[in-house]
Amino acid sequence: MACCALLKIAKWIYLHTCVCLLGCKTGALNSAAPQTDASAQAPSRAFTDRAKLDPEVAESLSRISEERLASTVKTLVAFVTRNSCSAALGPDKGVTGARDFLQRELTSIPRMKVMLDPFPQPKCIPPVMGNNVIGYLPGKDPTRLVLLGGHYDSLALSGNPDTREAERFGGGTPAPGANDSGTQASLVVEAARVMAGKTYEATVVFVAFAGEEQGLVGSKALAEHYRQYFPNARIDGVINCDIVGGDTSVNDSVNLHQFRIYAPGAPRETGRAADGTNDSTSPSRGLMRFVGYWGGHYVPSMVAVLRLREDRIRRGGDQTPFIAEGHPAVRLIETQENVAHQPSAADVFENVSPAYLARITAVVVASASALARSPSPPQNFTASGNASRIRFSWAAANRAHHYALAARPAGEPYYRRRIEVPADRTSYEASATDFGVLTVEPLYVSVAAVDGEGHESQFAYPELRCDETQCVAPPGSRDATAVTQ
Repeated sequence: MACCALLKIAKWIYLHTCVCLLGCKTGALNSAAPQTDASAQAPSRAFTDRAKLDPEVAESLSRISEERLASTVKTLVAFVTRNSCSAALGPDKGVTGARDFLQRELTSIPRMKVMLDPFPQPKCIPPVMGNNVIGYLPGKDPTRLVLLGGHYDSLALSGNPDTREAERFGGGTPAPGANDSGTQASLVVEAARVMAGKTYEATVVFVAFAGEEQGLVGSKALAEHYRQYFPNARIDGVINCDIVGGDTSVNDSVNLHQFRIYAPGAPRETGRAADGTNDSTSPSRGLMRFVGYWGGHYVPSMVAVLRLREDRIRRGGDQTPFIAEGHPAVRLIETQENVAHQPSAADVFENVSPAYLARITAVVVASASALARSPSPPQNFTASGNASRIRFSWAAANRAHHYALAARPAGEPYYRRRIEVPADRTSYEASATDFGVLTVEPLYVSVAAVDGEGHESQFAYPELRCDETQCVAPPGSRDATAVTQ
């Protein structure tokens, strides 16, 4: 017994040492994570309102290097342009040189599997073959994928409408692309470096996309044919990063400890559509909650600013093709953008904050690691009754040490409280008040599986909406690919 106690103390000291190291490097201990509401008096139930952090994930975060991140961005800028149509510039130049550099960086990581994913770009002048650069760490369960990515191609437009198409599809215009897209490509490589050497349940895929500036060509191709490389696999989540350098010309000290995260509801809010509301659900909103909750607990200096739509108005990113194929996906982006720097020759390294880039890299690494180490969500989840008496039921999940029932008011994004249920039970009854929610408020409920180390799965989809009369799946929740514009 004494040995067990000493082991637990040693693990606690190790975890907190790792987190402190991260704080020293990236200022990761300056603010609080999103917290569940524990202010209401708890009834006699087993609550799990505090996240259990994984020491190995914390150790990965402690190894994130601002210096390496900055060096990678500078190297990418030095290719002068990474326009996906600049392949004709030859080896060691343009997008081809950047592709080869990223491939070498990933190949140098022990146990990393690396490949190029070619796709046609017929609109380029002349037409060329583009390449996504892919690295992956095989997981114990080959049917599960966690994908984190960001595009590496760049673009600079002069503002002259007469030359716009030639600049976009010709590929010869200098386009340093430090923030958009050097920062996200650097993030992908750094995440791969620090996550390697660990074991994961899901296969973790690191992708530097090409063809983004010509219309999400590379991500669309991969979303459609990823099973060519990963047969019989499903995507648990896509974390897409785009413009994550914390442009210092527009972001102040508060902004530099925040990031925006975009996720649509069902139907998807795209184009000119108004932003969605929290009284909605979708697989991508579930992933948004996962990143906000676990990223916030591991990296409390970074606060997620939730944006309830697929992307900014009339704009898009490499998460979009995956959502269109029915996969959960989110976009992370700096708090404030300087649109004069995108796409522009003014997008230079001097506007990038390496410290911010390191912090947002930590959020991505923490979220992807937590997801890849977690069990799969329980299947066949149902809830019947009403807010006063909710009867939960679900199928047993593999690797479950216990289950977490959770609820949130329809007007809030995060779950207020979790109730722990032993692994030998697959049904439960509770009231809205057990979760800190009034029975007169509509609320969303779901269940997650938690393993013996505290890794919590995503919550079962769809969340069910309970009110004073019933618990039902929200309208439209069964078709997460439908669009509202």
